[in-house]
Amino acid sequence: MSLPPGHQQPPTWPRLLVIELLQLPTIALVLWGRWPAALWTAAVIGSFICCAGTDSSWRWRNRLLVLQAVIWLTAALVLG
Repeated sequence: MSLPPGHQQPPTWPRLLVIELLQLPTIALVLWGRWPAALWTAAVIGSFICCAGTDSSWRWRNRLLVLQAVIWLTAALVLG
């Protein structure tokens, strides 16, 4: 998608940073919650945050977020 002349595409790094910061409470839940329920809850919430943060204009950042979602669920399967 091309933008009209004189318009720049907004940087996507702040959005990625917000998505990563939204996962901090889930990491805290994993560290201080009662396992395995805390791990599964954090995995579902963390993977949802990652998938909800994807945007079709990102490409490799989308892949990074989907990989993080898979890691959340895989960690719950292996460690839970």
